[in-house]
Amino acid sequence: MFYSFSFFPESFSFLFFLISFLSHFISFSFLFFLISILSHFISFSFLFFLISILSHFISFSFHFFLFSLIFSFTKIKK
Repeated sequence: MFYSFSFFPESFSFLFFLISFLSHFISFSFLFFLISILSHFISFSFLFFLISILSHFISFSFHFFLFSLIFSFTKIKK
């Protein structure tokens, strides 16, 4: 069984580049998630509350961006 990617059938180096590029987004979103968790435990002041909301939003937006890119670029057909 041979699977080919619909947009880039012969270049798998672009796929590995895309995976490494998206892994940076995952690490940044995980960093923002850790900042939000720490800001919940440090203080409930308004500044940390804004940082927490912003970091949750950035984390979820990076994850949705990641999943949308994965589903758009890895359309696998037989």
